Amino acid sequence: MRRTRDSVLRLVLWLLTVGYLVTGLGGFALSAEPMRTITDRTGRTVKIPANPKRIASFLGPSYEKIFLLGCADKVVMTAINQPPWSHKLRPEVKNNALMDLNISYSDPDVEELLPRGIDLVFYWQWPRQTQKMLAAGIPVVCPLA
Repeated sequence: MRRTRDSVLRLVLWLLTVGYLVTGLGGFALSAEPMRTITDRTGRTVKIPANPKRIASFLGPSYEKIFLLGCADKVVMTAINQPPWSHKLRPEVKNNALMDLNISYSDPDVEELLPRGIDLVFYWQWPRQTQKMLAAGIPVVCPLA
């Protein structure tokens, strides 16, 4: 009797766990977000989210390009304070996190990017730093060559 009850309890726990994971409630999505493959200005082939939601713009003119494409609301972190015109057109820009320029302008802190959920970075064509972000699973695109 006890053995049957333990077996039923295990089955119920297993079903609940599977249901939890399948519905995505556990933070694990069974279907990955759609990706697209692009070639950046350095000639690198990069897989990026088809619809990035949290962008870090660490290359000066990349914010302006993102802004012109209508995606400025997806930028959550920048390397520099944005110019006054961007504050007039999109006041929320003042809420963007800033990369600590004294410490990490030439070497972004991956440990700072991961908890912010950054899913795309625009950055310089510096291979060592780019590789660190790529190794952490953060796609990096260089819009300038």
